Amino acid sequence: MSQDKVLASPREQIEKFKFDDRVASVFGDMISRSVPGYGMMLDMIGVITRETVRPGSHCYDLGCSLGAGILSMRHNLPDDSCRIIGVDNSEAMTSRCQAIIDQDSQQEAASAPVDILCQDIMDTKIENASLVVMNLTLQFIEPSLREPLLERIYNGLNPGGVLVL
Repeated sequence: MSQDKVLASPREQIEKFKFDDRVASVFGDMISRSVPGYGMMLDMIGVITRETVRPGSHCYDLGCSLGAGILSMRHNLPDDSCRIIGVDNSEAMTSRCQAIIDQDSQQEAASAPVDILCQDIMDTKIENASLVVMNLTLQFIEPSLREPLLERIYNGLNPGGVLVL
């Protein structure tokens, strides 16, 4: 993991933050240093996965970034009949995420299928879901779109399904 120094240099003009290649290359370090308890959040996603996900269902990570939440889910699924769908609107993030998932597929016994989609989560169809994770994502959604998104997620959850915000 590369060390985050993206915002370390003085700037004449402050640009709007974006999840580009520069950020994606150091995102693991950036988030672990800037979000207290981030590792514990990932551990708890694993616990929730073990407790709530049912065989044959879908798990979603909306705003998946580099896939840390996906890996936590994947390593805690009840079996390989579940499908994980990771969604992020940053091509830099999804391409790096896909590489991480591919590497995990080669090294781990867990082989549940994972689809990584580069798209707006507002366009993502949620269906047959046991678990939907929006780890530190809702804050990036336009406030007027949050309730419709949450309603779509709710409607796509199976009975007993869980949304992690």
